[in-house]
Amino acid sequence: MGIELLLIFLARTTDMTLSTIRQVLTVRGYKYLTPFIAFFEIVIWALAASKVLAGIAENPLRLIAYALGFSFGIFLGSIIEEKLAFGNVVIQAIMKKENSNKIINKLKEEGHGVTATSTCNELIVIITIYAKRKLYKDIIKTIKEIQEDSVITMADLKSVQNGYIRGLTK
Repeated sequence: MGIELLLIFLARTTDMTLSTIRQVLTVRGYKYLTPFIAFFEIVIWALAASKVLAGIAENPLRLIAYALGFSFGIFLGSIIEEKLAFGNVVIQAIMKKENSNKIINKLKEEGHGVTATSTCNELIVIITIYAKRKLYKDIIKTIKEIQEDSVITMADLKSVQNGYIRGLTK
């Protein structure tokens, strides 16, 4: 009985981990990879669900194992997806002009493409960087090391036409 509950939990954890990753990849445009993930996800789900539904009256703990696997699978899938860091981001940093050249030069030394725009009062500079999502923490760290109070925003990017993204374009 204990092994059966563990298998239900592990199956549901696996299918929900795959589901979480698949959903993120679908939104990011990986339309050729996601059907393969979905296939394995649904096969595992069907096996786990049938085990629970066929014996829920005899052992209600099957439902608990199933629900725990669902919850843990979402958690685990989120962690794995964050580590894989598929996709691109656009990072904008608003900063004082006196520090902007130092930040821009440091980011360029690190291989990032940087676009700078001065505001109308010329005291503030907005820099924009398109980057692989895997690199965003390093970029933010570089900016914060030079000017801690920079206002930094980041957004997922569906596509980029032209321009430069380190590791993606030449």
